[in-house]
Amino acid sequence: MLLSVAPAVATGVDQDLVVHIGFAGAVRVGVPVPLKIEVPALPEGGPAMVTVDVPALGRQTGEVVTTTVVPFQAVAGAGRSFDVPVVLSDIRRPLVVRVIVAGREQLHRAVPIDPMLVGGRIVAALSDEAAGLESFARLPQRVVTAYVGTDSLPRRWQEYAAVDLLVVRDLDPGRLDDAQRDALLTWVRLGGRLLVVARPGTPAPPPFLRDVLPASVGPMRVVPPPPPGPTRAGGDLPAGPYAVSALDPRAGATVTRAGGVAVIAGAHAGAGWVQLWGFDPRLPAFAEWPGRVRLWTAALGEPAASQVQIDAVAEQVPAGPSLDPFVHAEVAGAVLAYLAMLYLIGRRRARRAGVLASLAVVAVALVVFWRLAVAVRARSTSVVDVTFLEQASGTAVARALTVGAVAVPYGGRYRVQVSGGSVVAPVTASGDLRAEVTDRGTVLEGTLTAGAGPRAFAAIGAVSRAARAELEQQGRTLRVELGGQRAHRAELHWGDRWYWIGDIPSGGSTFDLNPDRWVRSTGTDSDGHDRSW
Repeated sequence: MLLSVAPAVATGVDQDLVVHIGFAGAVRVGVPVPLKIEVPALPEGGPAMVTVDVPALGRQTGEVVTTTVVPFQAVAGAGRSFDVPVVLSDIRRPLVVRVIVAGREQLHRAVPIDPMLVGGRIVAALSDEAAGLESFARLPQRVVTAYVGTDSLPRRWQEYAAVDLLVVRDLDPGRLDDAQRDALLTWVRLGGRLLVVARPGTPAPPPFLRDVLPASVGPMRVVPPPPPGPTRAGGDLPAGPYAVSALDPRAGATVTRAGGVAVIAGAHAGAGWVQLWGFDPRLPAFAEWPGRVRLWTAALGEPAASQVQIDAVAEQVPAGPSLDPFVHAEVAGAVLAYLAMLYLIGRRRARRAGVLASLAVVAVALVVFWRLAVAVRARSTSVVDVTFLEQASGTAVARALTVGAVAVPYGGRYRVQVSGGSVVAPVTASGDLRAEVTDRGTVLEGTLTAGAGPRAFAAIGAVSRAARAELEQQGRTLRVELGGQRAHRAELHWGDRWYWIGDIPSGGSTFDLNPDRWVRSTGTDSDGHDRSW
């Protein structure tokens, strides 16, 4: 679904610039959402960039905007498509997309956010028909539903952060590229909820989903009508007759049967949850069934609790190490040497020669002091970050959340580079922030005034789980296997308690945990903002 666009208000606005945001327009505040930009054929080529100005809520007066830049090489007569994840915080103002070629703006478009499509919880259905999710309108909590096509599925798993449940009803695997498949599987394994509807008479679920499905799909069966006599209203499933696909559940899966046939199976896939339905929920038998809302509510599940409160972590990240005392000694020594030379010149030289010598000393001092100022600023600028690794059980992938802060005590510009594959966003929005996104990574650039506090940012990515840790002997022993890696300043967190481990060498290590050394965390309450990503 293409969002409506604000009327053209300036020259260079082109309706051929197509912008899709969210899942058919459905978005959530505070987490990455997909933004697809389709640039038409341009009349000229050369160095170009797509810029996205995302309104943000900041502490400064006036409008605050975070700018994301994607550089590319434009080719005359050729169109391009870009996928740019964005994090929304101020939905009152439209985001603005611009295409700049050779330093000149060629296209731009303002995209407003529909408040009715901003959800606390979002259910997206991959379906050829915009029907089937009507039951969510009867839930006590507000749930925004969206129907999307295969082309709308993200290519970054982080962009699924806005989705609480993805319903796959019609999926042609041939229309998905490798990036879309990997993103979907990674999201599920790192905590996503997936519901696959295997209607009788339709092709089986695509092979790439086989590893996460809780059951295989068997032949078509018919659920028999209820036996004579009273029946229980609102049972697990409605009475027949209706056609279903018989499921063959895997070991450990939860199973719901109808007429003795397994028609619902659910199981964990890493940290996520996957359900398989062997029936079409839009059948007439389900239309007036009292348990319809309950069935969908169970599929949606409870909101995922965030294990890491980004705002709270950002407040605890130190502003940076104190300035090296040697720097103070350098500056003091240079000042004293400068004053001493001027004093000696004034005493020992004639007036004319003294003036010339003093001017020479001043010129040299300006160069020295300028270089000292650059060195002091560079050595005082710091980036401090902490990374949380959340292992997904039974998988080879882990969720990596990095919260960092950059500080420039004496003011000036800063530049922070984050490795590729991560989605980056500021924790506290502020003006003059530019994020350049390339295949190699994301570079954050901005300016801090002298005396201003550090600027915090968060990056979310996935890493191969080369490390693993296990608690044994009822939590009294920790075994860690890091392979060829090492860990510095490691902590073990369990609920609202933590245990200091320290540095961990490469290879395997065993730590005996003293029950008396567990520390209860403070300030763990959420600030009420959704920071689940």
